[in-house]
Amino acid sequence: MFLRNLPGVIAIVLVWVAAALIFPELIDRPAFLIASGLALTSLTVSFLVPWERVPSWVALIPPLLLIGAVGALAFEGLRVSIIALVPVIDLARHHGRRGAVAGVVAALGASQAEVLFAVTDLTREGVMRLVVISIVFVTVATVVTALEERAQARRRLLARQGRALSEAYARIDVDRALLQGVVSAITVGVVVLDDDGRVVHANEAVERFGEVPLVPGLDVAELGAPPEREREPGSDVGADLPTYLRRTAQGETVTDETRWWGLADGTQVALRANIVRVTSPRSRGLYRVLVLEDLTTEVSAVREREDFMGAVSHELRTPLTSVLGYLEMVIEDTETAETSRSRLKIAERNVRRLDSLVEDLLADAAARHAFSDPEIEQVSVGRLVRDSVQVLTPRAERAGVTLESAVESGLVVRGDARGIGQVMDNLLSNAVKYSDDGGTVVVVAQREGDEVVVTVADDGIGISEEDQEHLFERFFRAESVRMGERRGTGLGLHLVRELVHAHGGEVEVHSDLGEGTQITVRLPYAGSVPDPHAVAVPLAGALTVVDPD
Repeated sequence: MFLRNLPGVIAIVLVWVAAALIFPELIDRPAFLIASGLALTSLTVSFLVPWERVPSWVALIPPLLLIGAVGALAFEGLRVSIIALVPVIDLARHHGRRGAVAGVVAALGASQAEVLFAVTDLTREGVMRLVVISIVFVTVATVVTALEERAQARRRLLARQGRALSEAYARIDVDRALLQGVVSAITVGVVVLDDDGRVVHANEAVERFGEVPLVPGLDVAELGAPPEREREPGSDVGADLPTYLRRTAQGETVTDETRWWGLADGTQVALRANIVRVTSPRSRGLYRVLVLEDLTTEVSAVREREDFMGAVSHELRTPLTSVLGYLEMVIEDTETAETSRSRLKIAERNVRRLDSLVEDLLADAAARHAFSDPEIEQVSVGRLVRDSVQVLTPRAERAGVTLESAVESGLVVRGDARGIGQVMDNLLSNAVKYSDDGGTVVVVAQREGDEVVVTVADDGIGISEEDQEHLFERFFRAESVRMGERRGTGLGLHLVRELVHAHGGEVEVHSDLGEGTQITVRLPYAGSVPDPHAVAVPLAGALTVVDPD
């Protein structure tokens, strides 16, 4: 309040000094003394009164005292009414419309002090001056009041927005603290990187997977290669925290990538890695999240179960072979009664089904062993096709199915021969099994760009579109074969997919129910070498027949 009244007091003092210098005789006049007293009183009151403790209307007094001082000077004939604009503006700004009305009325009265106290008569010039002063005071007061009301509205709006923003920030802080608490509490390792590859957050669980101090702000590009001792025997190449952090920073996307990690304490853990990118349409920032989940217990349990199944299957194989052999001997014995022979044939069929199941389980175990302990080498596709055709030819002849094969000369893939051979065996075995008497199975291998494409096609019973979606799931069997006499375990095509994916390839199926099935395997091409297993007997285009004999 003191600073608000100070400009008006200074203006009055300057007028008083100027008048004293120009009209010395006015100094002793009572009006001058009253003006000086009112101005000093206004300044003193505004300085001494505790305005936060008094009613708001009391704040009208200092500006009105200044207007009174202006009126005292006007009483002596000085044209100083314009000075009253200072307290009028103050009243309009700080007291709204009520203050503006009070200030304008008081200022107009002060400007006409001579007329009000009958010192002079109201002349035409005085009337004109009063009209002009009134217009000026009313206009200024109205404009200042309007501007102040708008400013107050903006201040109230900003205050509401500020409170809302503070509440939003408070909720964000709570959510952030809750999220960080949850991330820190879970046993899954989580690392968040920003768009520049710097650590934003890392929970405690990830620290046990590598000796890397993941403090916020760490640039993962500065991480060196992991210590060589972290690569324990049996661990996978590139299965370490610095490598995965760099892959995350480089923007890779990884889904369910499981590898064996060798830790610094000598233990091995199976970790499943996922790398995702997180962004928001409202934010220009991009975050990359690395999630590491310890699956050692689960993977070990699966291995133990598979080892158990493999062991049991192996133990069952010998007695089943013996039982089947004796059943065949009794059935072929001419002294066996026809009634007994028909019953024994039923037993033989069921023993063969059980034997087929054991064979599939053993093949599953062997294929998984090849997957977990592969022998990587240059593999001739021609040799694999020839071997599979030779194995399946007797079965195809018994079923009345014709086997045709063609391989482009010199095709080579890099991988495990046992695993890829198992793929060929399973595909041909399925094609023969689900073909009708008089049907044809064709296997073709050829190069397409950077891929070796092996296609096995039959004209058998086919697969419905609905069943094709689940065809490569473990133990799944299509409805068309579940309802028939053809038996199986549902492991063959599952193994095909797993082994093909393990070699970096893809497998596709195209089938129409009742018209046959075509399964295509795509493997990375590793080069061309002379293929002694291919003979130049044309079948289609540049392909050559592989002699099954």
